[in-house]
Amino acid sequence: MKNNSFFKLQKMQKLFAVFVIFAVSLITITNQNISFAEQNINHVTNPPYNADVARETFNLLGIKKQHNNKNINSKYKYNNHLIVAISDLQDRPYYYVENNSLLGADVELMKEIAKKLNIDLKWRIMPFFKLEKELNNNNVDLAISMISDNEERRQKFLLSRPYAETNARFVFKDNKTYQNFLHKKYHLLFTYAVYGTSYDDYLIQNGFSIRTCANKMECQIAFINNEVNAGMEDSYVLKNFINQQKHNPNNKYAKNYVMSENIFKERLVIVTQKQNTKLMDYINKALKKLDEEGILKEISKKYFEKEDVYKYYEK
Repeated sequence: MKNNSFFKLQKMQKLFAVFVIFAVSLITITNQNISFAEQNINHVTNPPYNADVARETFNLLGIKKQHNNKNINSKYKYNNHLIVAISDLQDRPYYYVENNSLLGADVELMKEIAKKLNIDLKWRIMPFFKLEKELNNNNVDLAISMISDNEERRQKFLLSRPYAETNARFVFKDNKTYQNFLHKKYHLLFTYAVYGTSYDDYLIQNGFSIRTCANKMECQIAFINNEVNAGMEDSYVLKNFINQQKHNPNNKYAKNYVMSENIFKERLVIVTQKQNTKLMDYINKALKKLDEEGILKEISKKYFEKEDVYKYYEK
């Protein structure tokens, strides 16, 4: 009887030891998975980054990061930042890189929105035509780059309330070229436009001969070198370009440059994926608040020769 009790006790001790080893192993594996998930989330600026893998890992474990401060993350994100895509076009005064710093009106606007949402920003700089691709692949949360509001984009993405209204214009190498445009001698015009922009679309739809470029520098060099005799851009971008070239001692033709009247208007928006309705609601509320507080007007005066360009538009 005593021997049976002794053997039962030994058996229970062995079972308990196996259970302890199993529990320790499970905890170790879980901690490794959590570490992997956090690594994927935190290293978003080091491509390749797969946000879906990281988020799915969190979902499988049933874990969400907690934050003490009440901000957009408690309802939208696991991590304490939004990834914002911005174009590399160097479209002064909207966005440009100077002394290794990202500057411009769109950049400052996004920073002010981030303050309202109590969240940090991570910037991804890329060619304009890649913005929509990166949004589709969920590699970024938002895109801002003088993006115009149009029906095609509305079908594919969520667009914010417009925050600015601008005009598209032509630049011509001289008055003779401008007169050819006014007399609709389009066959004499060879225009430039950045690929994937609303200007590219307009020129195609109206039968212009076009040289499309991947970036702004390529387009402007072609114009400076007389490889094309006209181009289409935002009116404020063109004003900045012409002023720069008139002060360029190596460009003897800049004094002859002519800018057209306004060709068409476009309203600028911030873009996100269709499913991010809550995020876009926060952004629209932030834009309205910035307008009420006069911050949008301050940004306009700082970057647009004191003109009132940025404002909140109700659709």
